[in-house]
Amino acid sequence: INAELHGPTGLDITIAIDKATKQEYQHSISPFFGQVKPESLVKSIKTMKVELVLEKADAYQWTTLEGKATVAAASDSTASATITQRPQGAAPASYPNSKGKDWSKVKLDTENEKDDVVGDPTNAFFKQIFSNGTDEQRRAMMKSFTESGGTVLSTNWQDVGSRDVKGEPPKGMEEKKWND
Repeated sequence: INAELHGPTGLDITIAIDKATKQEYQHSISPFFGQVKPESLVKSIKTMKVELVLEKADAYQWTTLEGKATVAAASDSTASATITQRPQGAAPASYPNSKGKDWSKVKLDTENEKDDVVGDPTNAFFKQIFSNGTDEQRRAMMKSFTESGGTVLSTNWQDVGSRDVKGEPPKGMEEKKWND
């Protein structure tokens, strides 16, 4: 395999398929969408594929592998190629999924937003108690809730920290274990 880079903008690949018949495969990529680091070329030859890995010079998403080359005729009938690259200040490409949701527009920072009460207001009340409680109170809430099967919720660690919390079903109901 022979892979020849044309600086940071292009690549010529020649693969000898059969040396006896001198059959070979040739492919040229010129220009790339952006620039690559020529010293980063890594070749990997497997039984079913040939893999060439190059590192991009600039850390931005390419929309395609190959860029657009515009050919302008000069006065002495020679041609010059101009590489189309990402313009300065251009927004990154959007990536919608198969259902049309563009996840690049999802706001990730939700620290300053207030949680809207959705559904049961009791659940919002328990969330507020848990988030405003001390570490001991949170530990007591988690222990009492999990050991009782969701029937007891205590914020007193001195009480629940030293004993097993038994389930206390509401009146008229009986406790049923998950493993029964």
